[in-house]
Amino acid sequence: SQMTDGAAAILLTTRAHAQHLRLPVLGVYRRFSVVDVSTSIMGIGPAVAIPKLLNDAGVSTEDSELYQINEAFVSQAKYCIEVLGLH
Repeated sequence: SQMTDGAAAILLTTRAHAQHLRLPVLGVYRRFSVVDVSTSIMGIGPAVAIPKLLNDAGVSTEDSELYQINEAFVSQAKYCIEVLGLH
């Protein structure tokens, strides 16, 4: 098993506050989705959650420029990318 270190940070604020601080607006947080995936097929949650989220928001995969599929193994991420048609 590999050992890796990583770190990330994100700043969420209102558009007005970002503009007041003269910070660039790099994205928009619109909503989230929660789905249930059987424990026998764990690791494919994004393949189920993303279509639900897009449907709830009334948008399609073409309306987003970037997707983060955060799964532990490349085979899981690859499956999600293929199911979602994000080639």
